[in-house]
Amino acid sequence: MRSSIVYILVLMLPGLQGLGQHNKTYKVNPGEQVIYGLPVEVRYYYPEFRTGLVQFRNGNLGGGKMNYSPLLDEMEFISDSGDTLALADVESIKYIHFGTDTFFVFQNFLIKELAITKNVRLCERRSVSLVNRERFGGHGELKSGSVLAVEQLSSGVNTMRKMVAKEMLTFSADRTYYFGDQYGSFKLASKKNLTDMFGKNYPGLENFLRTNDINYLKEEDLRLVLEFLAIDEQKNR
Repeated sequence: MRSSIVYILVLMLPGLQGLGQHNKTYKVNPGEQVIYGLPVEVRYYYPEFRTGLVQFRNGNLGGGKMNYSPLLDEMEFISDSGDTLALADVESIKYIHFGTDTFFVFQNFLIKELAITKNVRLCERRSVSLVNRERFGGHGELKSGSVLAVEQLSSGVNTMRKMVAKEMLTFSADRTYYFGDQYGSFKLASKKNLTDMFGKNYPGLENFLRTNDINYLKEEDLRLVLEFLAIDEQKNR
């Protein structure tokens, strides 16, 4: 298949970069295919494909060797022929079990349950985002810019899967957190969303959030919120 060059405009907006917690950054050199230029622990949730059980919303069950790719925002599985494919129509999926781990579908990506009380779930989303690109100048120096040229072998596939770096690219491995209720509704972790979702059933929640300095991008802080909700549930049994 003849390859084509696709130009993508990347807007480096500081406000958007602040949506997730940046843990580590990784560089991909010019000429490298991005999916192989990043380490396995960034590309995949687990170090190996493992058996997963898929519960569909229509009641059907499925399963096989699977792994979630934060880079591609896809749950991949190994087909009978040995090919690695992506699960299609993720909105038809209710959840996916990997032993004690559970992934839920939120919008068009998956989030993993970290902890749960009787009525509240804390989940995380891992993602990989492009945070900088640098072009080599005439004297070999690196210069930042805002337009990224990538080579895509087919317009019918996930762009990141076939992306070849034309410049020095820097990616960040990010984590974003969500709270969910027992009915499977989820919202991004924030003071407003917590109050909207649980304020009526947990009268002390608003005061707890007001008097505690909660960082909604830190797992340990959000586990404290979940602990407060669990204690409140015990008191009101």
